[in-house]
Amino acid sequence: MEQVCLAFSYILGFAREYAPSSPVFVPMMKLMARCCEQHPQPFYMGLIRSVIGFFAAAGSDQLDSILVDLTGLFVTPVAHHLGSGAVTLPPPINAAAYEMLAEALRHWNLALLAIRSAQWLTNVCDATIEVVARLVEENQAMHERTVCAMLRSTT
Repeated sequence: MEQVCLAFSYILGFAREYAPSSPVFVPMMKLMARCCEQHPQPFYMGLIRSVIGFFAAAGSDQLDSILVDLTGLFVTPVAHHLGSGAVTLPPPINAAAYEMLAEALRHWNLALLAIRSAQWLTNVCDATIEVVARLVEENQAMHERTVCAMLRSTT
């Protein structure tokens, strides 16, 4: 799947003008979200981070909404898993999810839309605030990238 994500990223990067209007764009991204939820790997979040970078500046309300929804589909399961107190996902997955979230919130249009309409953002921020101190206490060196990404995405 890593090769598939890299291929999608490559294709979408070169087809920026056409990809968002393709009828397979949203279903393909939602399929990636389902795959990621079943078998989390950092390259799924890397794909969405690239997609956000490609399309966030397009100036389309519809595309902005799609990007905000996709961000939520990918980061929410990771945040809930971290907040559950269960055995945590590997640090590279956690870090990739929060780096993806930080990339989305770096774009004012996506941040504003997420704040106004995305219930998942409140839930993710609440879970993040609850778990960040625990991650530092557990093993600061191991969770350093995750904690840094969490802080970037919640400030």
